[in-house]
This record gives sequence, structure tokens and C-alpha cells, in this order.
Amino acid sequence: MNEKKNMILAVVLSAIVLFGWQFLIVGPREPAPEPPAQEQALNGETGQPGPVDPLEPVATTGAELEPAEGAVSGLPRAEALAASKRVTINSPRLGGSIALTGA
Repeated sequence: MNEKKNMILAVVLSAIVLFGWQFLIVGPREPAPEPPAQEQALNGETGQPGPVDPLEPVATTGAELEPAEGAVSGLPRAEALAASKRVTINSPRLGGSIALTGA
């Protein structure tokens, strides 16, 4: 009987420590979530800044369509593969290569 009482007491005290740590130590450190900002972009119909309807087409300025610096684009596949150092993988279930640079 004494062992059961000690076990229950240990479980209850452990739960108190865990919940107390969560609410008193970890809880105050977490920053409050920021309210979502109003999304501003070029309106598809008028071309003026304003709220964007997710179903409405959005006009683009062309800057986001340019490839990133150092990106290999617009090249044929063989030239793009030859443009960087790669490790070749050849196994019964998988074949290909992995670039050694970049993401």
C-alpha cells in the first residue's frame, strides 16, 4: 500500500513540475503572434496597389520572373548538368546526380 501511495505522489508531483515549467518559464518567453498584415500587391484589374483577391490574377512587374544570381536556367539539360560539379548516383533503383554547390 505504501508503494502505491509513493507512486501516485511521484506522478502528481512530476505533473505539477512539468506544467509549472511550461506555464511559468517557457510560456512568458514565447513572443505573442503578430496579427496578419494586409497583403499589398498590384491589383490585377487596375494595376494599382491594394488588397489582393486570391482568386483574381495579379499583375507582375517582371522582377520576380528573373532567375536568381548564379542560377542555371534557359540552358539545355546536358549543358546545365555540365555547368557544375556533380556526384553521380547509379544503383538498381535510383539513378542521377547531385550538385555539390548550391541548394
